[in-house]
Amino acid sequence: MSDQIYPHIDKYIRGWGTDYEPGLKIPGLSILEVDNIYAKKIEYSASVNSNSVLGEPPYEKFDQTIRAVLDFYGSKSFSWIIKSNEKYSYLEKALRKIGMYPEKTFFGMYFPLEDHGFDNMSVSKFSVKDAKSKEQIGDVVDLTCEIFGIDVNEREDMIQERLAILDNPANRSGFTVTYIGNKPAGYSRYRISSDGTAMYLSGSGVLEEFRGKHVYLSLLKHRSEIAIKNGCKLLTVFAREDTSKPILEKLGFRIEGKYLFMVSKKQIPDL
Repeated sequence: MSDQIYPHIDKYIRGWGTDYEPGLKIPGLSILEVDNIYAKKIEYSASVNSNSVLGEPPYEKFDQTIRAVLDFYGSKSFSWIIKSNEKYSYLEKALRKIGMYPEKTFFGMYFPLEDHGFDNMSVSKFSVKDAKSKEQIGDVVDLTCEIFGIDVNEREDMIQERLAILDNPANRSGFTVTYIGNKPAGYSRYRISSDGTAMYLSGSGVLEEFRGKHVYLSLLKHRSEIAIKNGCKLLTVFAREDTSKPILEKLGFRIEGKYLFMVSKKQIPDL
C-alpha cells in the first residue's frame, strides 16, 4: 500500500495526545490550545506524562507561546514533546535555554492494517481482558504506577480519571489487561480517531518479571483485532527508542519521524 494514501500521517501520529472525545470530563483537567500546540494539565497530578505539551509553534510566535505555556503550568513540572528535525531546531534550543532537557527519544510509527493484521503472530495463550470494571481499571492503574514509578497516592484519582473516560457517551477509548494466572502482568490503552481511520496505541507496559514472555505482543494483537473490527486502517504509536521501537520495526511498523520528550522537573527561570 502506498503511503500517499495517508499524506497527513503526522495528524494520526499526534492524535493520541490531541484527538480527545467531546464531552470528556476528567477531574482537575485543564486544556490550553494556542499557536499549534496542545497542552493539558491535571491539577492533582505531579506526573510529567499527565502534564504535557504536544506540538511546535511557528518560529515567529515561539517566544510568546513558551510564555503562555509557562503561565499555564506555573510551578508544576511538565513535559513538551517536540519533533526533532532542522525545521524545529529553534524550539529545542529555546526549551533548553529555559532549563528543559530531553529525557527520552520517541519515534512516531504507523502500521497500515491493509498490509496484513497480526493473525499469524504466535503468542502465548494469555488471558487478555478489556478493562471495564472498577476492579480491572484498578489493575491497569496499579500496573501503571509500578512500571513507571508513579506515586501511589495518585491511585484513586487515576482510577476515577479512567472511569470518566469509559463513562463518556462519546467514548472512543479502551484499556486492556493481560493476566498470567490471576496476576496482572501488563496493560495497554488505545483510542480510535474521531474519523475512524486510526487507532492510537496510547500506552502500554509490562511488569519486569513477565518481560520476554510475549505479554507486549499479546496486548498489541488484541488491540489490532479491536481496530480491524472497528474499521480502522492504521495503527499509530509513539514508540520509545530503546524499548518498543525495535520490536515494532520487526513487526512491520514504519517510521514517520523522531520526537524529543523534553522535561522540566524543577522551577523554570524567566525567559
